[in-house]
Amino acid sequence: MEAEKRDAFLRDLSKIEFMMFWYHSNSPSGTCVRIIYENGDFVVISSYWTRGERYAGKFDSQGNVIEFIGGLMNRDSLVNLINKYFRSAD
Repeated sequence: MEAEKRDAFLRDLSKIEFMMFWYHSNSPSGTCVRIIYENGDFVVISSYWTRGERYAGKFDSQGNVIEFIGGLMNRDSLVNLINKYFRSAD
């Protein structure tokens, strides 16, 4: 992804709201975005629409959970973001 598109994606991603839900997935599932840091740690944001599951968490480079961030406040926000930046308009 070129730098200009990446910057726009990250700006839009920063507008997605998260909150701690009483019900959330215990691991990522469904539609996911994974952001990898230079040190190998990564963040996964996911939404499984048909099951109503949502998850966001930070992992170390070996895949161990570092921190549970929360769940998406609006499940459509992730899918819309992915469609905007990663799906071709056929």
